[in-house]
Amino acid sequence: MPNGLLEAMSYGLACVATPVGGIPEIIEDGVNGLMVPVGSATAVRDALESLLADPQRMNEMGRGGHRTIEQHYDWDVRARQIIGLYRKLVSGRNKAT
Repeated sequence: MPNGLLEAMSYGLACVATPVGGIPEIIEDGVNGLMVPVGSATAVRDALESLLADPQRMNEMGRGGHRTIEQHYDWDVRARQIIGLYRKLVSGRNKAT
């Protein structure tokens, strides 16, 4: 998962990304950013131009990205998820013995 993308979204920036690695798990195309095909500089340019031409849409996507971070990637949320995972693992281990 690219930290730079998560950080940009946490600041409310509309992001343009390609669907590689963990990015499709983060970006919902048109909601919290724009997804473009891998290797297409033209698609990146077009996506950036479309955002710059429509500041309201760009701001809405930025807010959507910020919400995504708050709901799924905030430190408190992630800590609770990890603690829950550890509890599940420990609980399963205790049942197996």
